[in-house]
Amino acid sequence: MTATALTPASDPLKERCPPACPDHGRTPRAGCGPCQPYNRWRQRVRRALQRAGIESSMVPGSELVPHLEKLQKFMTVPVIAERAGVSSQVIYDLLSGKRQNSHRHVGEALLGMPVPTRAVGLATVPAFATHRIIRAAACANYSRAALAPMLGWEKTALTYWMTVDRVTGDVDACVRRLPAKLAGTEGPDRQTRTRAVNNGWLPFEAWPGDTIFDPDYDPRSADPEPFHARRRLRALAYSGHGADWVVEQLATKIRVTERDVRNWTRREDPIPRFVWPLVDPLYQQYARYIGPDQATADHARVHDYASVVDWSEANIDHPTRSGFRPAPRDPAGADPIIMHAAFAGALIAIQLTAPERSAVVHYLARQGRTPAVIGERLKWAPTRAASARAVAAVLAGPRNEHHIGQIRRLAVELAAQQREVRGTPASVAA
Repeated sequence: MTATALTPASDPLKERCPPACPDHGRTPRAGCGPCQPYNRWRQRVRRALQRAGIESSMVPGSELVPHLEKLQKFMTVPVIAERAGVSSQVIYDLLSGKRQNSHRHVGEALLGMPVPTRAVGLATVPAFATHRIIRAAACANYSRAALAPMLGWEKTALTYWMTVDRVTGDVDACVRRLPAKLAGTEGPDRQTRTRAVNNGWLPFEAWPGDTIFDPDYDPRSADPEPFHARRRLRALAYSGHGADWVVEQLATKIRVTERDVRNWTRREDPIPRFVWPLVDPLYQQYARYIGPDQATADHARVHDYASVVDWSEANIDHPTRSGFRPAPRDPAGADPIIMHAAFAGALIAIQLTAPERSAVVHYLARQGRTPAVIGERLKWAPTRAASARAVAAVLAGPRNEHHIGQIRRLAVELAAQQREVRGTPASVAA
C-alpha cells in the first residue's frame, strides 16, 4: 500500500479530541455510550496513520527537548506556546521530564518552529531569588499549586523554574512580590511545611530585610556578629527556656538539634546567620516569663548570664555594651532583701531563685492574694490563666517557713523604720 500524506481536511489529528468518559476515562468499553465519541475518533486516527505509513501518533520527547532548549535561548516558554499554538503546560512537562512524548500534531508544531537569530521577549536573569522565595513560601504551607493562581502561571511552570538556573524577567518580577504578600500568613497545605523543613529550606523570617534578593547572602554561613543571637539565647536560658524548648519552638520553621542550641548558648561556637532573626521573636515574647527548665535557669545564674531585665538599661544589639549583671548567685539560695523587693513589686519572677519564688508566692498568698493576682504581679507567664496555673502549682508544693518568716520580719522592720522616719522632724531626718 502506498503511503499518502495527510491533508488538513482529512487529518483526524487536527480534530479536537472528544472528552473522556467520566466512568472509563481513555479506556473505551463496549456498549458504553459516553465512550463512543472518543473510541470513534481514536479509530479514525489509527486508520489515517496506517494510510500515511506513520507507525505512531506520538512524537518522543528525545526529539522535542533539544529543539525546545534551542528555542529557549531566544524566547520564553509562553511565547513558544503561543507561536506554536500549543499549551505551555505541555512544554513545561517535556522540559522537566514529566512527559516523555506528545501527540504528533503538537510535536510537529513545535519542531516546525524555526530557531530565531535574536531574543524574543524579556531577557533572562539568575533564578536564585525565585528558588529562595518559592522554598520560603513552602515553609509557610504554600504549595506550588497554591502559589500558581497568585502568580498567574501554571503549577508545572513553578516546577520547571525550580530546575533551571535562569528565569525570564517577568517571572522574576512576579515572584519578587510574594514575600510582602505572604508576610504573616499561612497557606492551606500543612504537609508542604513538613516537606520544606525536612529538605532544610529556610522560611521568610530567616532572611532579614531584603537579603533574600542578595545573591551573596548565605543565611547558613557563620554570623560575623554572633552576640546578637547568643545574648538572646542566654536571656531565654536565664528565665528557664532551655535548648529543648527552643528546638520545639523552631520545629515548624527549621530543623536544629538541642546540641546545636546548647553550643550556641554556652560556648563561643560560630552561629549561623539565620538564628538571630528566628530567635528574636522568642526573646521578645517569652524572655520575661518563667520557662519549664529550672536546671537551665540555675546554670544561667551560676555562669552569670544577663537576663532580659539586665538588658533593660542597655542596648542588647550594641557590640561593646553588656547588660547589668549582679554577682553570680547560688540557685539554692534565698536572699531576704531580694525576696522583700519581689514582694514589694520591684522584681519579677525570673530574677528570683526557685526557693525565693516559692517563699514570695506563699507569703503573698497569706496576704490574701489569689494565684492570678500573684502570677500577674510577678510576670510569671504570658497569659493570666497560665500565670494562675503556675502559681497554684507552687502553692500545692512544699514551702519553707524559714524563708517566709524572713520576708515577714524584714517587712515589719522596714515598716517600723518608715514610721520612725515619718515621725521624726524634717531637720533631724535630713
